[in-house]
Amino acid sequence: MPGVTTADVTQLLKEVYGPSVVNQLNDEIRALKHFERSESAQWLGEVFVESLATGRNYSTKGAAEGGLLPNAGKQSYSELRIPDRYVYGTIEVTAQLMSEVKGKGAFANGLDREINGMIRDLKVECNRMMWGDGSGTLALVTSDIGGSPVSVIPVDTPGKVTGAINGARFLRVGMEIALFDAAPGSNTPNAVRTITAVAADGTTITVDATVTNSDAPINGVITKGVDIASVLEGSFNLEPMGILGLVDDGTFVNVIHGLNRTNEPIFKSNRFSNVGSLEEIILHRALDTCDEIAGAEPDWYTCHHSVHREYIKISLPDKRYSGESLMRPDVGISGGGKKHELTFSGSGLEKERYCPYGTLYGIDSSACKRYVNVEGKWVDEDGAILHRGAGTTDTFKGTFRKFSNHGILQSNSSFILDGINATIDVVNAN
Repeated sequence: MPGVTTADVTQLLKEVYGPSVVNQLNDEIRALKHFERSESAQWLGEVFVESLATGRNYSTKGAAEGGLLPNAGKQSYSELRIPDRYVYGTIEVTAQLMSEVKGKGAFANGLDREINGMIRDLKVECNRMMWGDGSGTLALVTSDIGGSPVSVIPVDTPGKVTGAINGARFLRVGMEIALFDAAPGSNTPNAVRTITAVAADGTTITVDATVTNSDAPINGVITKGVDIASVLEGSFNLEPMGILGLVDDGTFVNVIHGLNRTNEPIFKSNRFSNVGSLEEIILHRALDTCDEIAGAEPDWYTCHHSVHREYIKISLPDKRYSGESLMRPDVGISGGGKKHELTFSGSGLEKERYCPYGTLYGIDSSACKRYVNVEGKWVDEDGAILHRGAGTTDTFKGTFRKFSNHGILQSNSSFILDGINATIDVVNAN
């Protein structure tokens, strides 16, 4: 017979916990810092208007002595009508959490964690929106789900960017989503469901209740959603405008803040499609095109991690070891890690987890603006940020809100390289 083991004295043993809650989430926000807040924006209504000079007076000519003068012409102008966009986040806590989860009895104050966590999480979500086109599209339904109700939905086209890889890139377990038709006519979805699982290969999601073809038709749009007492609502065309639409030639957003790029092609960004293997010369072509058309050049280069690695490949054949490095070779690249120190033409090349796959952006950040009505605050007009929840429970709710939008004052001084060959690792980056 064995002697006394730890199993026999479990009740006598203590559980020793670490000193704090260790964050496992990627909270880094990079794109927002490149958008300067517009100090001139005064929200006196639902829109803020920026005036643009879009055409010259070409009524000039050489003339003979006594010859005809040119017919009078005029300058051409257009305007951007930038709407306000409203983003909200909510929390709900019990009275017990507020009174008991604090001090020596907890890793952290439960209420503080929820309040500060919501502010942090909304910032991260706004960074995801920063890379969208304002439509709120998270993915599309890949194919016909069949005649019988199912709980597994095939998805592709993450963030409205065509592609079969990691269609669930922006979908998370616990997220409430709205399911629309392929061309939604309103913000009322066919159904709202909560995601319970995301496939490891990013091709399907599982939801908490079955759906049919009429709920999730082929190419149906998926956005954030909410179902409150059987009243359904999505986020279709209600998110702030993002880089996908701002730095664009009309591929994703042809009418940008009321300006039609077909009628005003000068407001198109310079797109180089189907690049294939990334080479140095295509970057210089894009840079020269911006300078030739706009008289200005990008100062901010950004791409997904997979394209960032392709950029590293350009310089690998020229890498040499000498001196002490011969004995201790380092196959890493300065800037390949967290510091993002890789550069092109003297400006940084940043890795961005939300940037479209196979794409590299060169952006003139001096043209990027944030139009802010409410920078971000808790709803506290009645003197408190927490309010009683439903009358039948001892809970309290809080709502955080941000009213703003993004704009670009000169789109043709930026470029897009798309269709870049790159090896993509399927990652569900929270």
